[in-house]
This record gives sequence, structure tokens and C-alpha cells, in this order.
Amino acid sequence: KARSCRAASKDVCRHLQQDLVQLMQNNSQLAVQPLRQVILALVSVTMPLLDALPSLIQHLSSSLPLKQCLLFLETLADEASSLQPFGPGSLEERAEATSNIRAALCSHAADVFSWLAQVAGSHPMPAVSNAPAAEVVASSAPPSAQDSAAAEVSGSILSCFNAWIKLGSLREIGLGDSQALISLALAHLQTFSSPAFSTAGDLLGDVLDYCPDEWLDALQAPMLRLADLAVAAAKAGKPGPAE
Repeated sequence: KARSCRAASKDVCRHLQQDLVQLMQNNSQLAVQPLRQVILALVSVTMPLLDALPSLIQHLSSSLPLKQCLLFLETLADEASSLQPFGPGSLEERAEATSNIRAALCSHAADVFSWLAQVAGSHPMPAVSNAPAAEVVASSAPPSAQDSAAAEVSGSILSCFNAWIKLGSLREIGLGDSQALISLALAHLQTFSSPAFSTAGDLLGDVLDYCPDEWLDALQAPMLRLADLAVAAAKAGKPGPAE
């Protein structure tokens, strides 16, 4: 009987999920606040259906604007991170249920990161120079309108990625699964005046906080490069990676 109740509950969630996605399709220009409310509702009905998350991502990416897809995945991770034990049972049982939800979500991190990397690859990425740090700083210029628009998309991608990092997903995957997204953050940190600069800096700090210890050796070289750029930027009186 309990199993049939859970099945019925999942069926209700599936129907609600479909209705909410349809609502978003029919109202692609929703204002920010109503959109967030709809996405929060979509997140709520998706929590019991995490087994089907990869297919949901593909469906959303083919039927909704990119901004809405990214906001949904970011909100899903944020809500799971802040989830508190609830429902019937002892405190230990409720805490275990909450932990299981986070674990189920993290099990799909590789799929999420693969999709994010695919999206990032379809947008221009800042050129990364291997020239001496002082030369990179001296030749830096304000981004063009096209570069700024691409950087705003990158900022949304990195913000979504960072929400999944804070969920604890880095310990469920290999460095290779997130390498493209980390490289995107590093590229924006080496590009002065990028609109994604601050988001990239926050993300890199969280990567270092949440990543497995064995990742640190691989991240040492780019971190030293950023330190060189920060010193050069400070000497030139420009904002840089240190800021």
C-alpha cells in the first residue's frame, strides 16, 4: 500500500511538472518574480522525480529559453543545499531522507556539468594569453558589446555550476567532468573588465573549498598564473584577479 501511495504521488508530480513546463513555454517573457515562483514550484515537484533529471534537462533545453533552464538547475541545487529535515519519522530518519535527496541529485552532477559545458562551448570564450602577466595587463581593453553579452551568458552558466559545487557534487565526479567549466572561470578571471569576473572569482574560491584534495595539484599552475596577473594588475593600478 505504501509503495502504491508513493507511485501515485510521483504520478501527480509528473503531471504538475508537465503543466508547469507548459506554463513556462506559453509565457516565455515572464517577469523575474513570477518566473522565480514558477521555477520554485517546478523544483518542488521535481525533487521526487530525480531519477528522470537527465531527460528533463534535455526536454527543458529544447523547449525553454536558456536563461530559464539555467535558473531552474541553479535553483534546484540551491534548494537541495538548504533543505531541512521534514516529514514523519524520527529526526535521524528525516535527516537521512534529506541526505538521500542531496545524494540523488549529486549522482546526476556529471550529466548537469556535461550539459553546462556543451552550452558554454556554443558561446564565445575569452581568449587566454600565455604572454607575460605584465603584457596581458598592459594590453587589456574594455570588452565589446558582443563580448559583454557572451560574458553575461557565461556568468549565468558559472553561477549555476557554483550552486552545484556548494551542493557537494565535486566529490561525486572526476576533475575531467568539470574541467571545461573551471577553464571557463579561469578564462574570465584572466580577462579584465569581464562582466563574469566576480562570478568566476567566487566560483574558483568555492572549487578550492569543496574539491577533493587530489585536485589541488592540477589547479596549482592556473592559480599561480592568476597570482602573477594579480600582482601585475596591482602594479598597473588595474582591477585584477586579486579583487
